[in-house]
Amino acid sequence: MPDDDFPFDESLLEDVAILLAHFDKLPAVIGFESAAGVGVYGLAKRIASSLGLKAQEVREILFAVSRMNSLREFQETDPKEYVNWITKLLESDVEKVQTLSQWNQHSSQFAELFGRISEDHPLMIATKAHKLVYTHENIFVRARLITDVRPVFDSTAQRIHDLVLTHMLSLEYTDGTQEQRVLSIAMDAMDVAALQSECERAATKILTLTKALGATFNTIVMPDLDDDEGAE
Repeated sequence: MPDDDFPFDESLLEDVAILLAHFDKLPAVIGFESAAGVGVYGLAKRIASSLGLKAQEVREILFAVSRMNSLREFQETDPKEYVNWITKLLESDVEKVQTLSQWNQHSSQFAELFGRISEDHPLMIATKAHKLVYTHENIFVRARLITDVRPVFDSTAQRIHDLVLTHMLSLEYTDGTQEQRVLSIAMDAMDVAALQSECERAATKILTLTKALGATFNTIVMPDLDDDEGAE
């Protein structure tokens, strides 16, 4: 049973607002049947393409539903009880009058919606894949390879003897906190060539595994290779 005195977390309120704002699209989005071979980003793109919506809009809906359903599962409540609990939380805050009114208009539909999300629902499968990919101590965000030219001067500093070409690899990553960290690594030309070779080899492995396992498993690549927005 959920705690009636549980405070209304702002993140939950934001998810409620997302569901209310996109209520007319929820049945079609949640009713999408196929999640084979995709994570959340790929699922959003497929749904958006099928329904004529924007992928970003569908992603927002999917993540909001996923977070709210995860909370419901954590509380071990059935859909109707969960919706009633949210209603009580809204009723306890006088500033949520308008949200409460909108929520009450669709409360039965929301209960039905959460009731349709089983452990094997496409959204839950895609969410599980998403979590497995990002369950690591450090997560890569982006990289830059900066090339620098450094002069070698003579003893008087009035003449340049040589120029040294160097590179600096800047890696941005997260370590489980909200802050992004940066690691800078000096590289020479051989290092750059070695890094390029390793990246090309990794890309080949992805294609090889996708081809070899595709007939047996729903191979999932995260972010999805066919999703231009997946790297956000």
